[in-house]
Amino acid sequence: MTIPPYIFGIDPGLLHTGWGLIALRGNELKIIDSGTISPPVKNDLPERLTYLYHKLNDIVTKHHITSAAIEEGFTTKYHDATLKLGHARAIGLLVLSLHGYKITPYAAKTIKRAITGKGSASKEQMMMMIKTLLGGYHADSDHAADALAVAICHAYSQQTLEKWH
Repeated sequence: MTIPPYIFGIDPGLLHTGWGLIALRGNELKIIDSGTISPPVKNDLPERLTYLYHKLNDIVTKHHITSAAIEEGFTTKYHDATLKLGHARAIGLLVLSLHGYKITPYAAKTIKRAITGKGSASKEQMMMMIKTLLGGYHADSDHAADALAVAICHAYSQQTLEKWH
């Protein structure tokens, strides 16, 4: 019996980082686990990043993962928020990299297009499709749902690549 691919997705954020793990069996997606990491806001930046690192590391160590993906960073007019998002994203990249995983980044529009067929899909459309694709699973937060969307996007991308080879 072959082990199906277990795909890990991260939606990085300094306030809330979502993570999701799915299995791909043929064309069927199955939820394995998901959640949200919320570093204490009262802590300073280094403490929050350390918290995020340890929590993500615990999750990655606990689960069998065969591939990983993360949402690409984006810029806003609020430079401080963009920088903080970059810090959180770097922690996700670091944890996965230290565990030896190749990490594939996806832009938000690419993720939305993979899930709904529309790069400008609303949060509600995304939530409905994620729930449908994962057999009615309801994520504990928008951040966990976004991470599951990253994982699903990666699963679809990998399926397409395998068909081409």
